[in-house]
Amino acid sequence: MRLLPLLPLLCLLCSCGAGSTGVSYTSVSGIFKSNCVSCHGAKEPESELRLDSLGGILTGGKSGPAVVPGDADSSILISAVEDSGLVTRMPPEDDAPALDAASLGLLRRWVQAGAKP
Repeated sequence: MRLLPLLPLLCLLCSCGAGSTGVSYTSVSGIFKSNCVSCHGAKEPESELRLDSLGGILTGGKSGPAVVPGDADSSILISAVEDSGLVTRMPPEDDAPALDAASLGLLRRWVQAGAKP
């Protein structure tokens, strides 16, 4: 009975984060800038894929859209950075080390949450 007055506060706290992962394009754009834009930027983008803007990521390149919003497992970008073997590893081994686990997890969560701005 003493907890009953706290029920509205508990409901408010639970609903504040409902449906939200807190992952936005702003959260992941630094990963692209640090690891991808040197080859996939505005100047002669490899495979016609631009990763320097959300529009470029959603439009994609020669292989189609880089991400499928809401479906990380079907996203070419995720397959490439996770080195799934389905597509060429990105960034290429000769150019840079693989992305760290935190960056991979953040990219995956962003795509799975809908690849929103």
